[in-house]
Amino acid sequence: MKKTKLLGSLIIILGLFLAQNQELLHAFNFVTVCQSPLTTFHDGNPTYDISFPPGGGTTCDTIADCPEITLPANGTVYSVKVEMELSDPASEIGTPYIWIPNSNSNTLVQMRTKDMGSGVSGSIVQTFTGGVCNFSNPSRITVIPGGDVWVANRDNSSVTRLGLVNPAVSMENYECKDNYTVGSGPRGVTFDLNGKIWAGGTGDANMYKFNPDGTVLTGPIAIGATRSYGMIGDALGFIWISNRSSIPDQVVKINSTTNTIASSTAFSDDALYGIGIDNDGDIWIGNYLGTEVAVHQVDGSNGNDITPGGLPNATICGVAVDQNNIVWAAACNISPGLVYAFRQNGVQLAGSPFTSGGTHTRGLAIDFDGNIWAVNRNALGAGSVTKMDSSGSVIATYPTGGNNPYNYSDMTGLRTVPKSLSVGGTNVPLSSTGVFAVCTDGTITCSDATPCASITTFLASCTADASGNCAVPLEIFSMQAGDYTLKNLEVVYGKLIPKTTGGLLPCGRAWDDPATAWDDTNSCDFCYIVMLLNQIMNFLIKIAGIIAVLAIIITGFL
Repeated sequence: MKKTKLLGSLIIILGLFLAQNQELLHAFNFVTVCQSPLTTFHDGNPTYDISFPPGGGTTCDTIADCPEITLPANGTVYSVKVEMELSDPASEIGTPYIWIPNSNSNTLVQMRTKDMGSGVSGSIVQTFTGGVCNFSNPSRITVIPGGDVWVANRDNSSVTRLGLVNPAVSMENYECKDNYTVGSGPRGVTFDLNGKIWAGGTGDANMYKFNPDGTVLTGPIAIGATRSYGMIGDALGFIWISNRSSIPDQVVKINSTTNTIASSTAFSDDALYGIGIDNDGDIWIGNYLGTEVAVHQVDGSNGNDITPGGLPNATICGVAVDQNNIVWAAACNISPGLVYAFRQNGVQLAGSPFTSGGTHTRGLAIDFDGNIWAVNRNALGAGSVTKMDSSGSVIATYPTGGNNPYNYSDMTGLRTVPKSLSVGGTNVPLSSTGVFAVCTDGTITCSDATPCASITTFLASCTADASGNCAVPLEIFSMQAGDYTLKNLEVVYGKLIPKTTGGLLPCGRAWDDPATAWDDTNSCDFCYIVMLLNQIMNFLIKIAGIIAVLAIIITGFL
């Protein structure tokens, strides 16, 4: 009986201890403590070299192939940033050709954009027509840098794929591979983050999705009242559509993974045609009617219209953005043809608009030397294309070898789509400065506050090595080929540390308790003796009541 009473009394004492002195037990927990920023990759180097194949892609086919950073298991990442630059700024990115569809002639022309060993700038390499090509009023195209070319045929409800006969032999040896049926009157065509091809028509409200080899992946995909006049894919996996066939006209954002509409923004009294994308991931769209503003700037994150003031009130068809984030817009259906150039704030470059060297300028493209190529319809006569430098000066005008070139798409395959960096599998765009930050608020200082959820979830699930560290992959994506160097890495993170480190000592700890008015990591000296005595007295006072009750119970038991 006495043993039972003693056991019950001890349980009561323990309950009182737990209820009244939680801070004592808390001393045996773990706390996330900010660490010095990580500035090296898993191999200990401050830089890391990566390469992208023709057509772009990711740095790694599997997680094991990715560049990595080493972090503690169950750690907390607050921010990540890294700069990414071309290892050789003079290296060629994209493709050294412009592809021009001559709509009335039912031909497609491959033309050089620069002087090469096999020919000079402006010379035609090949002209494709008839046979397997089966062009019928070819209109929009999409060029995968270093890879295939897809052409939308307005009059026979198909898209045509051209590819290299032998990629190992020559970039100038293309052939028509096949034709694939899509909806009525296809005009828009582009590729997404995963290299899938998208095509849509103006005669129905459907999209079609193909594998790179032409096999149908998904289709038809119903997307409401949307009719595609321009299409482009971004670095986050979305397809953007400029739609001029419904009232009001819309800019539609499609999730290429779920094949559903992510957002739709209406633009009243406009006719949306050409489409481009800038280095910040924003979308630029030409307004064919010109009754409101000539060019719309659309926020790439939410689809909202953020058009700045000061844009020209002109009829705009083709739109392209160069490597310096300068927006170029073709004023179509006028003679002589004009090309506007302006910054993102709407301020035009000196001398803008520039004379394009032709009439009825419809399409624009950028080559990897920073030159602008303007496609001139020339009033349904013999078409031409004008090469301009980055200041708007005409270099030369070349014949396209056919009638009525009619295009508003990425004819050189060089998009100024931002590169992106992924930690744990979530793509986030780089800013125009090339700096990437995981946290949505952009902070790079550790505050022990709520971290970025996607990063934390990933770290919590990674397997630690013998030292308790995790190898965290950095997956980089780019729509452009080339060799790059990652540099100026800065990862701000917290590490789990047991709060028992240091005990009651107010100094010499491995972590600083934010609840104290002093720095617990300071070295111990004579001045801390008084603090230590005070810590001990406070601890004894906290447990004095428990000791007294325990003494009374034990005395009564005895």
